[in-house]
Amino acid sequence: MVGFNFPLQKVLEYRRQLLGVEQSRLATIKQELLKLESKREQLLQSIKVAEMVFAEKSRCGIEVTKYKLHMDYVHSIMRSLDVVDAGISEVKIRRDRQLEAVVRANKDLRMLEKLREKDFLEYNEALAKREERMIEEFVNNLSVGG
Repeated sequence: MVGFNFPLQKVLEYRRQLLGVEQSRLATIKQELLKLESKREQLLQSIKVAEMVFAEKSRCGIEVTKYKLHMDYVHSIMRSLDVVDAGISEVKIRRDRQLEAVVRANKDLRMLEKLREKDFLEYNEALAKREERMIEEFVNNLSVGG
């Protein structure tokens, strides 16, 4: 007897590969987002440290040039923070789009797997009916020939 053969097996395998690729892309985007969020936290921490140092030096009195230098430094960090925030927003949009692609690929795969399961059940039912007929024929041949 010939075993079960799903006619769309190659498509099913392709969809599995496609889902893996989409999940890999999503993981890469999530890593990128984590790096940007970490960079953001570092920048915020740098601002806090600079403010603490500035507050300490201000108590003792500070020169105008040092005040200006401090303000320029904080503004520089703030500009970097704005760039990182924009990057985070862009990566979140990409992450959401990629998540949708993963969901679509997963739905496509599940649809084919359900179709394969249905075909497999039909195959097993047909196989059981054939075996039942063979047994009936065997029993009939025994009773007729016996």
